[in-house]
Formats: sequence, C-alpha cells, structure tokens
Amino acid sequence: MKNAQVLIVEDSKTMQQFLRNLLESEHYHVVLANDGETGLELFQQGIVAGKPFDIVMTDVVMPGMSGLDLLGKVKALNRDTIVVVLTSDANVETAIEALNLGANNFLHKPPNSEEILNVLWRAAKQREIFLENEELNPFTERTIHIEIPSQLKFIKGISHNIIADAKLMGYDEVDLYDKIPVTIDEAVTNAIKHGNKFQEDKKVYIDIQINTERIKIVVADEGAGFDVTSVPDPTDPMNFLKPSGRGILFMSIGMDEIRYNQKGNVLTLIKYRISPKKVE
Repeated sequence: MKNAQVLIVEDSKTMQQFLRNLLESEHYHVVLANDGETGLELFQQGIVAGKPFDIVMTDVVMPGMSGLDLLGKVKALNRDTIVVVLTSDANVETAIEALNLGANNFLHKPPNSEEILNVLWRAAKQREIFLENEELNPFTERTIHIEIPSQLKFIKGISHNIIADAKLMGYDEVDLYDKIPVTIDEAVTNAIKHGNKFQEDKKVYIDIQINTERIKIVVADEGAGFDVTSVPDPTDPMNFLKPSGRGILFMSIGMDEIRYNQKGNVLTLIKYRISPKKVE
C-alpha cells in the first residue's frame, strides 16, 4: 500500500522524525500528531474530508489520551483503518490488550527500520485482500456445513464461524455479536436437548448460507420432531414469562424469519442485512 496516508501519533520528537524519514523514503504520506487528542482530531478531519487515513501508528503512553484509548476511538470511527501500536512496555499484557481492542500489530520501542516496514507491508497486504473480497461480495455466497454430536460444548464455535464469514461479507460486527450467539445458543440447545434428548450418537446438522442480502441458518436434529402448532407465539405478551416460549422469543428478536418443517426437527432462521422489521 505505497502512497498510503499514515498518521503517526507520538510525543517523542526524535521518534516522530525517525518514523517520518523512514516512511517517506518508502513513499508513504505522513502526518504527525504530538498527542492522542490531536491525533483523534486529525483522524476525524480525514473522515469528514473523505480522505481517511489508511494507517495509524500510535505510542501507548502519552500525555492526556493514551494510545489504547485512541485505538478504540479510531476503530469505532473506521474499523478498516490499520492501527499499529508502539510500546516501550515489555509487559506482553499491553500488546494483548491492544490486539483485543483491534490493533493490527504492535512494535516494541525502539523498533528497527526493517521490522517497521515489514509490519506495515503485512498489515497493508491484509487490507488489500479484504478490499478485493469486498468487490467480490455481491457475486459471492459463503456456505458452512457443521455436524456436531449432541454436546453443548460445541455451540460457541458455531457462532464464531458464522460471525467471521458474515464480517467478510460486510455485515455489521456489533449487530452480529448482538444477534447471532443468542440465536445459535437457543436453536442448537433445543436441537440437542429436546430433539436428540442429549443422545450423543445422534447429531445436529447446521447449514449456513451467507450472501450480501441475508444470512440463512438451518438447524436439523435426528429426533422424532414435535407438533409445530404447539410452538407458542413469541409476540403474544402472555407467553413472555413462559420458560417454554422464551427461546422462541429470543430467536424472533435476533432473526427476521423463523420456520419449522412439518415434522418439527428442522428449524430455518433468516436474518436480512436490511431487516424488514426496521422498514416502515
């Protein structure tokens, strides 16, 4: 990503000049900020002008706003910006915290030139691949097929797979984490508990299809099924406090469509990118 716009947020003039000279020699466009508040202001100005920074390099310990606080605000404004954290702290927990907040990488100070350029090159390459995927998204449908024994411990991993692929298709990450885990937990738990009766020789099958318009999740068990007409209406206030209807209520909040097959052992869940619930 040569010619990329780089914002360096660093209170050390010596480190500022070192980074500027290095990156400009590699044809990066560099802007400097002495502290987190100034860096955030410059970053916001770039977004308003329609020219967001491609890369932010920030020190962790600075007067006023810390680099980790800046990292969180930058990712909230534009999750696609590459953020590299500079830290003189030898404590690995600082690096882990930065990565958990969305940093693409971190460098220990004082970093050497080769290491800096290598980290930026790898981060930029990942960004380019992401943008190429975005261009293909309208013509892509991602499919996932999962078969698990009737054990509850496998449920969490299902949500992780769905969210990872849906993010690549451009779905909102916050919305995904709000809706997918609780829906999958209810749907697959019901299949294991009520469908397969916890019989580990019976499997639960989860098929997911994700395109730019909707996420479709089909959960099937090997149980005898049930009378679909006995499913309580989740929108009826009389059913809100009934334990038997609570799972259906949770899924109806997270999904736009819920359907059972006639036998009652296959559940289809659909979430649209633009929810009909929000369209008046």
